[in-house]
Amino acid sequence: MVPMECVNYSMMWGRDLKPDHRMHCQGADDPGGKDNAPCVTEELVQYIYLHFRKGLECINSDGGYPVDPKEFYKIVNHESRFQYNVVHNGGIGITQIVTPAARDMGLVNGYPGIARQAWDQVKDNPTCQFFTDVVSDDGPELKANGVVEECQFLDIKEGLRRAMINGLAIYKSYQQRVLEMVGPQFFGPGTKREDRERMITIATRVAYNKGYTAWRTEHIRLMNQGAPKSPEEYERRIEKRLYPGESQGYSTLVDQHHKDLNKEKVYGEKYRAWREKVIAASTKLNPADTGFYHRPAGGGSRVYGDKLKGWFADVVDGRTPEEYQRNLTFGISKREWDRLMREYHELKSLEVIYDENDPEQLPPEYRPC
Repeated sequence: MVPMECVNYSMMWGRDLKPDHRMHCQGADDPGGKDNAPCVTEELVQYIYLHFRKGLECINSDGGYPVDPKEFYKIVNHESRFQYNVVHNGGIGITQIVTPAARDMGLVNGYPGIARQAWDQVKDNPTCQFFTDVVSDDGPELKANGVVEECQFLDIKEGLRRAMINGLAIYKSYQQRVLEMVGPQFFGPGTKREDRERMITIATRVAYNKGYTAWRTEHIRLMNQGAPKSPEEYERRIEKRLYPGESQGYSTLVDQHHKDLNKEKVYGEKYRAWREKVIAASTKLNPADTGFYHRPAGGGSRVYGDKLKGWFADVVDGRTPEEYQRNLTFGISKREWDRLMREYHELKSLEVIYDENDPEQLPPEYRPC
């Protein structure tokens, strides 16, 4: 199971979401809103994590091919940063329910939609009692124009439970349909199990984002032009079809944002600790003059920077004529300077590891979440 601290870290990261990506419904008794991000307290993290854990226990209680907790963590981290009151590009709530998926949780032409079928398989299990009162037999409420009603998924009580179990049922149902279309020898004889599972993950992600029907249509067209030889090839081809003109498709972004979070947790924490050591070792440096900033950048990534780091880079790159003069400016002893410079090089090496490796190729110690 994903550690609770990883949910906490994603929620802390999510505080930077734009105000217009939040919605506060009239009558809701929680403090979150368009201009008021929920305060990330220990109590709130435990509460969100409880819903995440119980939802996975429920939807996986059928004994079938399970939803991988780590994979669904990546989905929610990408979609909402575990913020429960997020509305963006048609997605609603912590799992970003969209209208086509919501319809799949109800009746379609008088019959249960594919997502509803996944819920029906587990709803009577004891592990699902936590959610039974928030799943309607008719599916999520829709407005007169056929668009899903936002507020049913946004409050911190019923809305959070409803969004979590609906999102999981949708993901599980699409995963089941993907399994039916992807035979055990999808890539050919001798295919490694991990390659097939990776392909299933990519396909399910795309279906979750674009809808099962859209994925299925493009998947069939892709296969008619020749089966891919690897999960990486499949990801490139299916994303090119479903996300034309975009630099990154949904599956790629899910992995990228997961890597960004891990980089912030591992590299960011080490970097901030190093910076504090530099300031503590200096007798002349004013911390206010270092100009430290930590702000969002494009594509959900983060920028770490300050004048202090730039000064060290100047020394390394030979842009500072007299290294010892720099030491005198900082008021740092030569011995301390050498130690801090070694740690600086270690940080640079760590940064390169994150920047030059695919998310799934990072060593486990660099992927704590």
